[in-house]
Amino acid sequence: MIQTRAIAVPKVRITGDYDQKQRSDVDIISTNGFNLGSDQNWQAQIRVVQSLYEGGRIASSLRVAKLTREQAMLNYQTAVSDTVLDVQIGYFDVLLAEQQIIVQEASVELLSRELADTNRRFDAGTVPRFNVLRAEVELANAQPKLIRARNAFRIAKNNLANLVGFNVPKETFEDIPLKLSGKLEAVPYEMEFPRAIAERGVIPDGDLVARPLQVDRRRHRSLRDRRAAPHGEAGVPDREVGGRVHQDVALGDGERQDVRRRLRK
Repeated sequence: MIQTRAIAVPKVRITGDYDQKQRSDVDIISTNGFNLGSDQNWQAQIRVVQSLYEGGRIASSLRVAKLTREQAMLNYQTAVSDTVLDVQIGYFDVLLAEQQIIVQEASVELLSRELADTNRRFDAGTVPRFNVLRAEVELANAQPKLIRARNAFRIAKNNLANLVGFNVPKETFEDIPLKLSGKLEAVPYEMEFPRAIAERGVIPDGDLVARPLQVDRRRHRSLRDRRAAPHGEAGVPDREVGGRVHQDVALGDGERQDVRRRLRK
């Protein structure tokens, strides 16, 4: 920006020159105490240059410099935001991994107690050997999950230490002595469906809106066909009304009223 702005401000240029020749190569004329000619020449020049018009180059250069500066600021803010986000994600990954260890330890402890209880029942003769084997398999399957949870906890702490530039002691090889003060808590997020539609601008599915109209139209068409059918005529094909199949037959006035009451219900 400063370099581009220098195009629009006045410029001062200073030049100088010094020349010395061999005295024998210069003709020097002395007149009344004055010497005409010299073997040494000095020359100095000072100029002030101001650009008045360069075909729009100055204005365009200033605009480009301004946009470049804004881009640099936005890139800096993006880098800062990405770094903060990465640190927050790494922080919560450590908390999550710590809670996963607690869950897996509780699961292993529960399965161990179930295995011990199953062994006591097997010794008492109340359960078969199959129950003991199943309890042993469930306990064996839960132990690798605990190991993976502990490894994930170590990896999460290493990633967080790298993000924040934590100085890891040289004698530490496996587990970094990093203890976080925060706790992983689930923040409730309540959102009503109509409010979510209003905020997100989601339009309900057209099929969900049109389906009740189709059912009502089929119901009215079925009633109209019953009214138009002559007395004693049968064999009218079945029609689907509201997902149900009804047999349309010619009925009397009393029977029509009974059918109408049932359809309303």
